[in-house]
Amino acid sequence: MQKNKQNITIKVKSLVDKFNLELVNKTTLDKMDNPSVISAGLGLAGYPEYDNLEKVIIAWSSKESKFFDSLDKNLLKKRIKDIFDRKPALVLLGKNMDKKYHKLIIDLATEADIPCVITWMDMSQIHGTLGSYLLREFAPNYQIHGTLMRVSGYGVLIMGDSGRGKSEAALELLQKRHQLISDDAVLVCQIGNEIYGTSPEITRNLLEVRGLSILDVEKIYGYQAMIDEHVINLVVKLIPETENHDFDRLGDSNLKYTIYNIDIPLIEIPMRIGRNTSSLIEAAVNVQILRDQGFNTLDIIGERIKEKNDE
Repeated sequence: MQKNKQNITIKVKSLVDKFNLELVNKTTLDKMDNPSVISAGLGLAGYPEYDNLEKVIIAWSSKESKFFDSLDKNLLKKRIKDIFDRKPALVLLGKNMDKKYHKLIIDLATEADIPCVITWMDMSQIHGTLGSYLLREFAPNYQIHGTLMRVSGYGVLIMGDSGRGKSEAALELLQKRHQLISDDAVLVCQIGNEIYGTSPEITRNLLEVRGLSILDVEKIYGYQAMIDEHVINLVVKLIPETENHDFDRLGDSNLKYTIYNIDIPLIEIPMRIGRNTSSLIEAAVNVQILRDQGFNTLDIIGERIKEKNDE
């Protein structure tokens, strides 16, 4: 597992374009490196020193407008200026923000060299949509050697040493209408209690198959064969049957693969010439789906043995 550099920044313009925001001032600052979206309530109450405001995103909407109504103009100007003096990365004015305060906020933001945008979103959408996007973008990530596919709705990380047939299995799965996220290298990050995987930009949409060189999956199979990212629900590890390895023959070992202290179900598949790897991976996914639904074949065997003994 290779750790990537974590000096992550996002350009304000890219955020403006992605979420159709309106940039209403010109500043020299165009990058942010903190995913926090806050209303700076303590700062508005006159205690900015108790709010961690540096490089965060300030979002104001209807509730803040009502609070502004309770302050005289000079005090309001001082409170906002005190907040902006602590150098937040961006100011967002929600769709329910009273427009009579726009000019004051924009002027003070420009004076403090802070970008200010007007958004079509209300506060819940800002936190739910924009906040979730920023958390994903700023989440620390690692690079894992493997191939990530979406098989029957499950994100499956196919692992194994080089030359074990991961890419060939991915090609067969694509032909069966499953989807590719990333081949050879997978960037993984933790969002909440789930692990997400995506492709490095340089290898996005590409699949390397020995003897066929590098395939552009989107051009060959269509855009529907690719997705940008997916939660990793299952890890399938391809291991040569010739290795001295203690395989889980009954499926009762409850194997796990750990990423960022999150345990992901692991199924190890013994490989030998003549086995259809893609079909085995599909079967592994179906087994895991049943396990997640509480179904266990060993329980059925146990019940049958018990019934037999009771006869």
